[in-house]
Amino acid sequence: MQEEVRQEAVRRYLADEKPKDILRDLKRSRPWLYKWIARYRSGGDDWYVSEPRAPRRVANRTSEDIEALVVKARCELENTKYAQIGANAIKWRLKKLGLTDDKLPEVWTINRIIARYGLKRRKRAYESKAKPYPKVAAHLPNDLHQADVVGPRYLKVGVRFYSLNVLDLVTHRVAVNPIESKNDASLAHALFASWSRLGLPRYVQLDNQQALRGANRYPRSFGLVIRCCLNAGVTPIFIPISEPWRNPEIERFNDVWDKVFFRTQHFDRFDLLCTEASVFEAFHNENHRYSALSGKTPQEALQASGHTLNRLDTQVSLLSGAPTSGTVKLIRFIRSDGKLDIFSERFQLDKSVVYEYVTATIYVKEQRLIVDCQGQEVTTIDYKLPWL
Repeated sequence: MQEEVRQEAVRRYLADEKPKDILRDLKRSRPWLYKWIARYRSGGDDWYVSEPRAPRRVANRTSEDIEALVVKARCELENTKYAQIGANAIKWRLKKLGLTDDKLPEVWTINRIIARYGLKRRKRAYESKAKPYPKVAAHLPNDLHQADVVGPRYLKVGVRFYSLNVLDLVTHRVAVNPIESKNDASLAHALFASWSRLGLPRYVQLDNQQALRGANRYPRSFGLVIRCCLNAGVTPIFIPISEPWRNPEIERFNDVWDKVFFRTQHFDRFDLLCTEASVFEAFHNENHRYSALSGKTPQEALQASGHTLNRLDTQVSLLSGAPTSGTVKLIRFIRSDGKLDIFSERFQLDKSVVYEYVTATIYVKEQRLIVDCQGQEVTTIDYKLPWL
């Protein structure tokens, strides 16, 4: 349609019609008319066809070789069992292929290449249908850490190992700690090692495995991990039993650790695994970009916060004595029997909280257990501790 209007305007001008009549009938401007007259006089057969507006040369265009590597890496990851296929996984794979940092494309560049080649997949939005859940608010770096044990995994020579992974909820900084045993001393040592790198949190959120909480036979004695948390001034929070999705961020990172780091490489020795785990941890914290962080990397999010990290007191160690203060929190879903499980010890609650989530807080110094539901206190229980 536009091409016909241009041809009509020039034809009428060449027939000696007055320009003001042409412009009035076609509802166009004088510069428009003389532009197409000039194009006609240039002699081209397709003078009336619009020229492309895109720049002939794109500044900083990613090289074809890099684009080919990105596409190849994406296709290889899609054909690799258990592997993740996102931009961060592709960037990690390119780094392992030997690309130097100055040649590694940024995450947003990889995403554009993926979209340009029609390789992007869309995820269905998740709709939560859960009951009100008492989440702990986290606004500043190290307000809340999520920690989880991955394993057992096995090296190619059959050696078993685990990994205690810790994530700061606000900045998504992580600490990766391969350990040869899942006993309480190894876990407590790995937790302290994480805090030496990430800084000391206000809360650390854990699941209910025995190595983290202590023996069922002595439920009020607390395991070494809980004791170390309390001595360091950290409140441990135990998520509901059999609900690992209550630690969603660390669970997602564990998936990245497993599919991007562990399953894409061959490790023959535990010390080599530990070395490479440190490399992966640093790469994640400096390069992975999260939409939850407005596209920032974890390290950039920490710097942007301007927050000063609280460091672990060097006087606190695994050999520190029994704690005399602090709190331990447990989030529990109360079923039809009305029973509250506190480290295998069970307490009867009022029927008003059946099928609701409650928060049980143990106050060490006061030797008291207070249970609340949606901000309302349900009951207070004397909770004598054997060392006080």
